[in-house]
Amino acid sequence: MTPATLPHNYHRTAQVRKKMAQIKITWKKSCIGRPSYQRRIVQSLGLKRLNHSVVHEDSPTIMGMVKKVQHLIVVEPAE
Repeated sequence: MTPATLPHNYHRTAQVRKKMAQIKITWKKSCIGRPSYQRRIVQSLGLKRLNHSVVHEDSPTIMGMVKKVQHLIVVEPAE
């Protein structure tokens, strides 16, 4: 993209993105017997199998998903 076609807040959002904290999410409990929306949330977080971990930015969207399945996962700060 050329500078003329960049969104007006492109550089500012890039700076904010660099400063966001990162969290490590690990899938610890099975989704067997859980509602289908919880299975979809676990998949949306990028978790593929038990004891699989992913790193995400600490954004309101991710934290909302984490809150819905907090009994199935473990969240800790990423290094």
